[in-house]
Amino acid sequence: MLKTLKVKNVALMDDGLVEFSTGLNIISGETGAGKSVLLDALSLALGAKADKTLIKSGEDFLKVEATFVFDKSLTKLENFFNEFDLEYDNTIIISRKIGIDSKSETKFNGQIVPISYLKKFASIIVDIHSQNENMLLLDKNMQLDLIDNSIEVLNKENIEKFYREYREIEEKIEELNKDEDVKQRELDLLNYQINEIESAKIYKGEEEELEEEFKLLKNSEKISNSLNVLKDIFEDNSFNLLSGIKKVQFELSNLNSYINCEDLINRVDSLNIEINDVYDEINNKFDIEFNELRYNEIDERLDTYKKLHRKYGINFEEINQFLLDSKAKRDYLLNYEQTLIDLNKAKSQILDKAFIECKNLDKQRRDIAKRLENSILLELKELAMPNAQIKFEISDFTKENFEKNFTTSGANAVNLLFSANLGEEVKPLDKIASGGEISRLMLAIKTIISNFDDTPTMIFDELDTGISGEASVSTSKKLAKISKTHQIIAISHLFQICSMADRNILVKKIEQNGKTNSIVKILKPEETVVELCRFLMVDNLTEATIKHAEEVKAYCENYKKTI
Repeated sequence: MLKTLKVKNVALMDDGLVEFSTGLNIISGETGAGKSVLLDALSLALGAKADKTLIKSGEDFLKVEATFVFDKSLTKLENFFNEFDLEYDNTIIISRKIGIDSKSETKFNGQIVPISYLKKFASIIVDIHSQNENMLLLDKNMQLDLIDNSIEVLNKENIEKFYREYREIEEKIEELNKDEDVKQRELDLLNYQINEIESAKIYKGEEEELEEEFKLLKNSEKISNSLNVLKDIFEDNSFNLLSGIKKVQFELSNLNSYINCEDLINRVDSLNIEINDVYDEINNKFDIEFNELRYNEIDERLDTYKKLHRKYGINFEEINQFLLDSKAKRDYLLNYEQTLIDLNKAKSQILDKAFIECKNLDKQRRDIAKRLENSILLELKELAMPNAQIKFEISDFTKENFEKNFTTSGANAVNLLFSANLGEEVKPLDKIASGGEISRLMLAIKTIISNFDDTPTMIFDELDTGISGEASVSTSKKLAKISKTHQIIAISHLFQICSMADRNILVKKIEQNGKTNSIVKILKPEETVVELCRFLMVDNLTEATIKHAEEVKAYCENYKKTI
């Protein structure tokens, strides 16, 4: 769950700290007080696009910090830590700092991370419900996802695999069916590239050998000078290393007649052998001399390699692979007719397999759609929509039109039909439903999903748009029901919903030192009653108003104990 949210220099807020509870957290306050700023700040902490306009006027940066605490293990969360090679922790602190100069810093438990980490984390632990999501309910793809997400064992892997294979074959067929001129130009280019590589007659290891020899020839003068110096050390007439060693051997042999020098004699003998070996090896290398013809020959050959590297690969292996791929593509284009027959046969086989998989999925979807319709209707009745009708219209497909309808999601299209009123036939949702009706329909769906969704925190922004009266009472009860298994954070303007809260959070605008600031306050029970009275739009608190607010609050507390 979301434990705390700290904000600094966000919109009208200098500094703010909100401590959330389990259950139902309701944020209230007058219009323009800055309620949505809290959700904007949380969205930033969860990877939303940086918005510099949220930085408080006169400040250089904003900072948000969200702390999440989990009292039980979540498999999805453990997988997230493993995927991003992070150390698992039940307490997660996310901080994000955004500067007016566009510089930003994002930390996950103190470790600097890219924004993509936060977005992935958010998808696991938070479900944000907004008016935008209500509008998404009108999208046909989301309607299909709603059905698929309700299927307990959904296996679309084979369908996705078949579709990828189908598209690969389709692209090859399209390539073969290109204009003859285009195909001929492609063949000409392939022939040129193949000929250029083959005529170079390169082989593995040649380039390295040539570079080594070229290095020696290029530096032959320096090498020769160094070898001459070494040879002088060994052969100098006045004094040289070889004669010096022999002299040491002679004197040690004489000295051995008086003092035991056997060990020294043996060591010098070994040294003499080693020095003579070095001398012989230096003499063997002494025949290096500059050969201009060979130098130019190697230089030209290495230049050939450089040209091939620029065009076809950074090493021999890549150039050779390019050659093999080019030959295969040339053969593929030359054997046009047979290749086309083979591709169409392979495509037909894949479509046959995919058709069977999609028909199995089609049956699952129709079964779950019927159950979903019944479940949603029950929820809508509890949301003061007793006459609502709903139907998932799922398109059918046959062998003949399957290819036209085949996608990674199968071959079905879904249209959600809806009617809110008695005697009115169901029509596409985007044609008839009002904002308030869509809000309640989405809440009904969220209630059903919450039964098997393990996302810990659900956030509702402007949930009560377009609802009032009995609908607001039923909405508050529905939120209370969901909050038994999920933490809920919501902005509300309705008396009935705020009365149902486990924690009431007030956002208030104040003027101080010539500036306007928004402050956040966790309301105590008596303060909650005062806030509820504000919803009743009374200028002066009376005993009757306070008593009414207290009675409603007590009713809500008793109701929550029964669910």
